[in-house]
Amino acid sequence: MGGAARQLEIEAIAAQEKVRKEAGMPALTDQEKEKLRTMVHKDLKNQFEQRVKTDAEIEKKKVEFDMIMEMYKSSGFLEKGRWGWEKGYELEQRLDILTHFKDKLLKDTGRAFIKNGTGHNKEGISVDELKMIAMNWFSITDPAERQRKYAEYLKKEFGIVLAPKAELLNGQWSSASIIIEEFDLGPAPAAKEKTSDEKEGIGCDLTDLDVYNMMKAQLEKQKGNSLPVKMGLLLNSDGAGTLNITGEDGEKTNLAASYKEGNVTASMTQGGGSISFSGMVSDAGGGISIKGTFRYEIPTESYNAWIKGTWTAKK
Repeated sequence: MGGAARQLEIEAIAAQEKVRKEAGMPALTDQEKEKLRTMVHKDLKNQFEQRVKTDAEIEKKKVEFDMIMEMYKSSGFLEKGRWGWEKGYELEQRLDILTHFKDKLLKDTGRAFIKNGTGHNKEGISVDELKMIAMNWFSITDPAERQRKYAEYLKKEFGIVLAPKAELLNGQWSSASIIIEEFDLGPAPAAKEKTSDEKEGIGCDLTDLDVYNMMKAQLEKQKGNSLPVKMGLLLNSDGAGTLNITGEDGEKTNLAASYKEGNVTASMTQGGGSISFSGMVSDAGGGISIKGTFRYEIPTESYNAWIKGTWTAKK
């Protein structure tokens, strides 16, 4: 490097002397020449150090890439038909998807690289943890469920919440439905004579045998089936607001709602009974969706009757 540095110093001084002569300026002094030599030497040193650093980074990235590819290969991620790959996906496509997934994980967690070993630290994620997260991701075919599980893991293991902003949830949702999975109305009440007034105002009194039998039969019929509803959300920037649900009969129910760290909760109490909804929001595939559970506590005189199930919605 010494010979190259001296040659560059000579060329720099000669170029400067030429410019000064053409401009009618006096020749460089010894002090000015020394200053030029120092600048050339410093610049050359910086270039050399940057080259060494770049070469080291390239080698580091190569080692990281080889480690990741070996993990993907040994785990079967490169094989056709495994981990949800479509048969038509060629190796190049699979590699592209796997590389993007690794980049997504690093971006979502704010990490810089994949490291050897297990677990993660503030700078990197281990190749073993990448393997586990990738297995969980690619083994799930439903995009919303895949994103939900991924978000749950990041929240639990990294303390990172992946969730859309509250204002993106506002408005009418394109589709929504509930599924009744279980219910318990308690023991059937004893039959009794009803007055004409009682016959006109039967309502939802589960102490009335006719109402009880009718409601139980209806729930048995609906159990396990997807029941479409209309749903809308109105939340402020803090995530507080209202969830409204309209059934097929046109009856509208407004519930006080809250949205925090990717979870929507809503509830209301009326006539001694209560209903509550809880769901996790996902923005997988560019669309926003909710998946969760609900529970309806039915007011009775002598028994805690209830209905529970799941609900889903898509924006």
